[in-house]
Amino acid sequence: MNVKSAVEAIYAVLNHTDISTQDFLLTATALESFLTGTTTFAFHPVRCTTTDGLLYHEALLRHTRADGRRVSPLSILNRFEWAGAQAELEAMLLVPLALQQAEQALVQGQSVSINLSPRTLLQNNTRTHLLAYLDQKRVLGLNPAQVVFELTEDGGFPTVCIGNMMVDTLRSRGFKVALDDFGSGVHRMGHEEFHHLDVDFVKIDFKVVKAARNCPQALEKLHTKVAYVHEHFGGVPIIAEGVKDVAHARELAALDIPYAQYFVAD
Repeated sequence: MNVKSAVEAIYAVLNHTDISTQDFLLTATALESFLTGTTTFAFHPVRCTTTDGLLYHEALLRHTRADGRRVSPLSILNRFEWAGAQAELEAMLLVPLALQQAEQALVQGQSVSINLSPRTLLQNNTRTHLLAYLDQKRVLGLNPAQVVFELTEDGGFPTVCIGNMMVDTLRSRGFKVALDDFGSGVHRMGHEEFHHLDVDFVKIDFKVVKAARNCPQALEKLHTKVAYVHEHFGGVPIIAEGVKDVAHARELAALDIPYAQYFVAD
């Protein structure tokens, strides 16, 4: 994957967007950070809450500031959303870059997950570009069963039918799919419709998980989310986000949550 070529292709998209000169320059500066390597991926482990065994690594975008601190690059991503080029960014740059940086782990037989907005699969041009790239990677030896696409709430699932079309587009090629941020309350579809999505994992939103540790009402909310998934998703494994440590993971195991995203101290 050639980062420079991908950046040039996204520049071409930005040139055809209806944004101000100032916004164009700010977005272009954000794009340059991928060339300099200051915006890249970090890989966070998802583990079994009873054994700490690795399920997969999630590729999370991180930006290195001038002081050396790595932070979530929300301002960068927001720039592309405002410019109407978020889907192009994901299809042309983020997904290929994540797979490139995860190549060593994939060769070693580990799995990786990548966040993907539904709008990337809804737009014809970005869907075509992404699927052509993934098909090429499969021909070159990528095992799709090692890759999980986490469909985020951003952009939403307009209907169950369209949601399953997006899921099937990926699963028919052998990739796995997770429903991300479940319980965040910002999805477009009604809560009762989610169980019609044929996914491989359901991830409970980090805000729900973190709040449940210190608030009885929040804990009850977490119980409700877990019970809903067990009852309606047909045994699909649950993954908890926002987990502090191993002790927190064990607490979640007792709540019948088999996986969580956390680090284990060396």
